[in-house]
Amino acid sequence: MTTAARAAVRQCVFTVRLHITGTFGVLDFAHLTHDKQWNHIVRRAILAVKRDLPKYDAGFLSYYSNSQPGPDRIIAPRHGYNALYVDQFLSLYELTKDSYFLQWASRFRAYDVSNYIFSAKGSTDPVGHGPEQASGLYGNHYWSSADFPTWIEVGLHKPEYVKGLWIDGDGAKASPKDFSIQAFVDGQWETVEKVTENHESRYVSHWKKPIKTDKIRLLVESDNGNHNVALQAVMPLLVQKKYAAITNQCNNSTNNLSAATDDSDDTSMRVRCGGWLIIPIAHLGDSVSATFEGKSGATVKVEYPTSMRNWKRLRRIPANGVQKFRAPVAGFARIVFGDSLHTINNIKILERTDK
Repeated sequence: MTTAARAAVRQCVFTVRLHITGTFGVLDFAHLTHDKQWNHIVRRAILAVKRDLPKYDAGFLSYYSNSQPGPDRIIAPRHGYNALYVDQFLSLYELTKDSYFLQWASRFRAYDVSNYIFSAKGSTDPVGHGPEQASGLYGNHYWSSADFPTWIEVGLHKPEYVKGLWIDGDGAKASPKDFSIQAFVDGQWETVEKVTENHESRYVSHWKKPIKTDKIRLLVESDNGNHNVALQAVMPLLVQKKYAAITNQCNNSTNNLSAATDDSDDTSMRVRCGGWLIIPIAHLGDSVSATFEGKSGATVKVEYPTSMRNWKRLRRIPANGVQKFRAPVAGFARIVFGDSLHTINNIKILERTDK
């Protein structure tokens, strides 16, 4: 093993995306040369990824790299590098069968598909830079307003326990200088934090105790000299970890998988190869409804986990039309299918009504 190779394995995973890409490159080289020392490097490289993965969790999205330990670490944008992480974790799972990578793939994908409801008092450019542009897309995506005092609001689909708010300005001058954060509790707005003389592009508000709310509002009195506050992210930090549906790497892409869960009859997940689809089940007794289309006589197998590593068969159902099943445990359900299945559509979680 070369000195450079040893150093590469020992170092921290500064950019997990490049580290994983490099790991698969070393694996390909090992297969070509039949040199077992490279397999050893691959094993150590994968262990380094497992060790450092939690360091990439920002609580609302993932970090781009681990080379900036301070408060200005770059965020991996939604539908960009964050989605690439998900694809790489699925590849690592298929290589190692280690369920640790499945859990992180599901968690990072939940960040990618977060569908908060954004509204604002107004926008400088409602078409190009409306409030939904502050949802962690980054790049040239931001909400802006020059009509001070102004506000932007993040709506959750149901009350959740929130422990803070992540605010990223589009540069220091466009960041909020004097502002307050409010949460909607018991039918009225409560001020959680009031800030004056902030001069940083990023402000992360950590609350003294979690608050159960379905709406958070950022009220901006002034910016830092831009005369037009511009925000790339106004994102809640939730107490409860969220997970999202994932599928095997061959069928994975944000658009393809989203087509199975978007409640639209006009879009469907196309099955490119036989594989599986894992669906989060939040509560014991919740049911899953999905529409399957495939060849005549095609079936799918439904499983539930004794752990993410071990799955137990629940039932086999026809891959023809709308099908429903109730998972016996909370956590996840897995649908296993062959290439005789063509599409999956309208996956819905039907919550128990007697909770």
